[in-house]
Amino acid sequence: MESTEPVRILIVEDSVTVAGMLEDILEKEFPVEVEIAKDCKSTRKIISMETFDIIMLDFRLPDGHGHQLLRETRELDRPPLAIMVTGHGDEDIAALSLRLGASGYVVKDNSLPTVLPEVIGKAIDEVALRRAEEKLLESEERYRLLADNSLSGIVLHDGFNVIYTNESVSRISGYPQEHFKTIKDILNLLVPGERKRVVQNMKSRLSGEDVPRVYDTRFVHKDGSIVEIQLMNTLSRLKGKLVILVIINDITERVNAENALREEKAFIEASLNTLPDVFCVFDLEGNVIRWNRTLSEVTGYGDEEISTLNTADFFGEELHYDKEAVAVIIRGGRGTFETTIRTKDGKHIPYEVSGSLLRDDEGNLVAVCTIGRDISERGSEE
Repeated sequence: MESTEPVRILIVEDSVTVAGMLEDILEKEFPVEVEIAKDCKSTRKIISMETFDIIMLDFRLPDGHGHQLLRETRELDRPPLAIMVTGHGDEDIAALSLRLGASGYVVKDNSLPTVLPEVIGKAIDEVALRRAEEKLLESEERYRLLADNSLSGIVLHDGFNVIYTNESVSRISGYPQEHFKTIKDILNLLVPGERKRVVQNMKSRLSGEDVPRVYDTRFVHKDGSIVEIQLMNTLSRLKGKLVILVIINDITERVNAENALREEKAFIEASLNTLPDVFCVFDLEGNVIRWNRTLSEVTGYGDEEISTLNTADFFGEELHYDKEAVAVIIRGGRGTFETTIRTKDGKHIPYEVSGSLLRDDEGNLVAVCTIGRDISERGSEE
């Protein structure tokens, strides 16, 4: 990608370690200028004095959250492309971020070094196209060069006729560039159930209505296979005429991976909920972070209540452990102890609890996984 100016990126992240890691990944992969802000206050000060092409927003910040800043950046004269960064894979946060105008989102997990360059690479492509669009009347040839070499599919149309497509559209669809003469040729690629929605979005955008700029849909490849795509739409003017610039990204692999992950999660949840034993995961402060249906049935607490509880609420203060205490409880491979579980109505049920340590990829202790079995009958037999 040729550009007279480096892409400027603002990282909004309160963790110095994470901010440094993100900066290292970006500067290693792309010719960019990076600045870092640690909270909402410093971010507002920086963007009031400087402009950026891309802003990476941590969802949770010391004095607010990324969605606040996302809304504010949308009001700027030249809003940067926004990438939301979340601490865990929360689909609701991601969906809301995209509705608010974010160009994408990444999760701070082990996939970050791989996923981040892909997401930022697409954003940089869009930055390049945005810059080219601004200079289109000055240098249409430069725009065409950028578009022709973009990995994203690009379609420029006026609502009726296709003005331009790049080679990536052919790669994604399987059809040659000369196949696309009218917008109908593009719409015919969509699966039947999606055409009405896409057409309505297109008409609304051309009429100036506020409709989602980014959304996912599907179309049929020339070979008959279904391709999952993300469409990004931008209104522009070409020689005084209103046109729509559409960027098409093939997200089939991502969608398939998300579906597989969702199915695996559902399978695990169903498996855990069929266990007759109590299953529970505590963090190092003893807070409950994962549990199965049996825990709720045994204790009488609802899911919302359980999410606010810790080991002291179930086992009493003597087992409200910290990191060192956990190590003592299950050291040497021995992770079984007997205790009583206290229910919501104050009953104490004897349980045999087996625990195991959960560690991250670097070997750091992060949580404790426990499975408890009711041993009330054992006591009566004795």
